[in-house]
Parts: sequence; structure tokens; C-alpha cells
Amino acid sequence: MAKEDDGMDEQRAAEALARVARGDEAALEELYRAFAPAVLAFVLARVDSREAAEEVAADTWLGCWRSARAFRGDSRVLTWLLGIAKRQACARMRRPRPTECALDEAAAEAVADTGADGDPAGALMEEAGVSEILAALDALPEELAEEGINLSHCVGQYVDRVAGGECHILFLRRRGAPDR
Repeated sequence: MAKEDDGMDEQRAAEALARVARGDEAALEELYRAFAPAVLAFVLARVDSREAAEEVAADTWLGCWRSARAFRGDSRVLTWLLGIAKRQACARMRRPRPTECALDEAAAEAVADTGADGDPAGALMEEAGVSEILAALDALPEELAEEGINLSHCVGQYVDRVAGGECHILFLRRRGAPDR
């Protein structure tokens, strides 16, 4: 009976994988403890960074969880896991990489000069004129104070439909409610 480097023999590994196929999380943890270093080392040799290797290794264990029922026993468990790892690494290499670019000084200053104490959400609200809208709502007559526009009730509506008057939106704000 062949023993793996960590002392887990092949029969015990195959039994653990069969339990994983039945949804046993403890069995997956047992396999992980036994084979995670080998899987990570295998992946590190095939991708360009440790971060990428850790992501691929995590995807490998997810693949193990999802595909455990497909294990037929034609190979050793570690060989099967490394096959999943190889496919995950290849899939990652095929994915388009996002373009990274440095933030230039002018853009950094524009972000810093938001006027909202460096708070991006506050800057967006200032830019959108939220304070003016809230002031206009406060100026409504008392009988209309409970009515207005509520964007949260416009789920599924497109902005152009709202702007074109095809659908109405309601914004509820009580007098004396704190400004956001």
C-alpha cells in the first residue's frame, strides 16, 4: 500500500474522497491537510505569482468538492487532484488580465479634492446635487411632505423610462428626518 509524503496511504485517501462525494466536509478537510502543500507547490510552478497560485489552489479544492463523484480510482488521489489543479491553472492563464495603470497626480488630486472630506460617497452625493434635492423636498407644502420620489421602489425600471415619464418613482422623506 503506497503512502503519500504526509503519511496518508492511498486507500485512506480514496475513502476520504468517496466521503467527499457524499458531501462530508470533514473528509475534504482531511484531504486538504494531506495534499494542500503538494497542490500549492504544483500550482506555484505553473503560474506567475503566489497570489495567483493560492487562487488556483482554492479553485482546485472547490473542483475537488464538486467533482469527487467523478473519481473512478484509475489514478492516485493526488494525481487526480493535480489534474484538477493543472486544468484550473490553464483556465486562469487563458482569462484576460485586467489592464493596470498608475493613477496620475491630477487624478489623485481630484480624488483628494472632493470637498466631502475625502469621502467618495459624499463626493458623489455632492456632485449629484443631493443636498439641493433634499432642500427642495423640505420646501414642499405640509400635505406633500410624505410624498415625493423613492428610487428604491423603482427596481427594474430603467433611468430613461423614468426620465421619459413612463413610470413614476417615489421618494419618502419625513419632515425633520436627518439629512444624509
